[in-house]
Amino acid sequence: MRGAKVAARGCSRPLQRVIVDFAADHPYAQARAKVREHYGFEMGESTMQRIALAHAKSMFEAGRACRDFPATPGERKPIVAQMDGGMVPITEPDP
Repeated sequence: MRGAKVAARGCSRPLQRVIVDFAADHPYAQARAKVREHYGFEMGESTMQRIALAHAKSMFEAGRACRDFPATPGERKPIVAQMDGGMVPITEPDP
């Protein structure tokens, strides 16, 4: 258990990656069948759901932490953009 870094009733990191990969593309029942087909063992749908949702939660929380713009008004960063001039709209100011 120590060498594989697996706890009782847990899944190794490579297995978690497989589960998340299959569960991202298919419903849990079909992902379960793919694990059985490719790796030759059975796994419960609830285990797959628990692992996939835990990874989704950690990704969601990691995405919330990084913000490009502050929440306070008036403290925004300027955005620098470049154009090639092919689609620049030309407008005349209205008096």
